[in-house]
Amino acid sequence: MADIFGALFPIFALIVVGFACGRVQWFGQDSHHVLNGFVANLALPVLTFHILATMDARDLMEPVMFTVVVGAFLIVYTVHFAIESWRGQGRGEANAAAFAASYGNHAFIGLPMCLAILGPASLAPAAVIIALNSTILFALGTLSAVMTSPNARVGRSRMDGVKMAVSLASRNPLLIAALAGALVAVAALPLPQPVDKLLITIGATTTPCALIAVGLFMARPVPQAGGTGATMRSVAGKLLLLPVVTAGLLWVLPPQPTIIYQTLLLIAAVPSGAGCLALARYGGDGALRMTARIITISTICAGLSLPILMLVMGLGA
Repeated sequence: MADIFGALFPIFALIVVGFACGRVQWFGQDSHHVLNGFVANLALPVLTFHILATMDARDLMEPVMFTVVVGAFLIVYTVHFAIESWRGQGRGEANAAAFAASYGNHAFIGLPMCLAILGPASLAPAAVIIALNSTILFALGTLSAVMTSPNARVGRSRMDGVKMAVSLASRNPLLIAALAGALVAVAALPLPQPVDKLLITIGATTTPCALIAVGLFMARPVPQAGGTGATMRSVAGKLLLLPVVTAGLLWVLPPQPTIIYQTLLLIAAVPSGAGCLALARYGGDGALRMTARIITISTICAGLSLPILMLVMGLGA
């Protein structure tokens, strides 16, 4: 356990550093948005492009990874949406709770965690997972958010959701970078050494900046209480149910290399992603406040659930 906590310490320490800086407003009031924008629109896309561009093109075609990532998301989302609807939540709130339970912070916490615990060998599968998360899963989330919005007309919401999902995906810097990197890998184009060094330098800023951005987000005022039951069910779904479903799918699907098993399981266990907030606004103020609490509480609880998962998986420093 000491080795496990030692491996996780730098990750959560950087989040704490970001939290402390946010509390004293060391970087200003808009620091979270600025740093988050830097990571999401520059550092992470550059890192993703470099990883995919230097991969063996054959490794990009992983049907098992696609099935596990998308399948686990759909299963957990469906289960939670059904539970919250049965317990009387409105469609907007039920959708927000279900999406937060199935959509993780893969890029800002999952990637740094895999790098710290599994090493550079996990970067390639992690990049593929992040690309799926930020494109297909987010597009599905956009569609469901618009369709369940209390302000949308049912007859129009489906078409609006499809258009919005396509629009957001087509303008996503991470998707553009992933597609460009995949094309470079398929064409087997070598990167010029100066360009390669530049990409490595920019990509290296992703981990510390992403984790500090998470801390800055958590330093913001916690929304008022309400919907506590749905909040804790979503936290449990994200940190417990999603890893279990992921493990179940890996068990029934064709065998994969150990590094893919480990990467999929670790990333499945990360807390809810900040991207959930972008879609929760369609569900109204209640859904938005609940989602902010889910992200904050799941990030704190992940400090306890992740070491347990690592212990079960036999991982350490």
